[in-house]
Amino acid sequence: MDDGGELDAVGRARSGNAPPVVRPERRAGAWARRADGTPFRLVADPAAGRTWRVSAVACAHVPGARAADCLLFDAGDVVRRVWGVPAGWAALSDDALLALVVQRPP
Repeated sequence: MDDGGELDAVGRARSGNAPPVVRPERRAGAWARRADGTPFRLVADPAAGRTWRVSAVACAHVPGARAADCLLFDAGDVVRRVWGVPAGWAALSDDALLALVVQRPP
């Protein structure tokens, strides 16, 4: 991610250095930042007809959290969490990220 911001070990924006909000490009693999500075990546899911905004978030404040961190997949009308952030998640392909969240029939 080449946006000038620093990330912590799991890919979250480090506090106190949030850069200005960058408008996301409308293509898969593009990176942008939420208003709070959290970086997210756009991942297209053509089978479902949606685009996920994927980001690593701290979950210590979430009741019933299963891990300290999670990957948050937000498509606007659907939100899913993947507990535990895989090492190097930001470098995973779109297909690899989709495999973490999309439930396909066997």
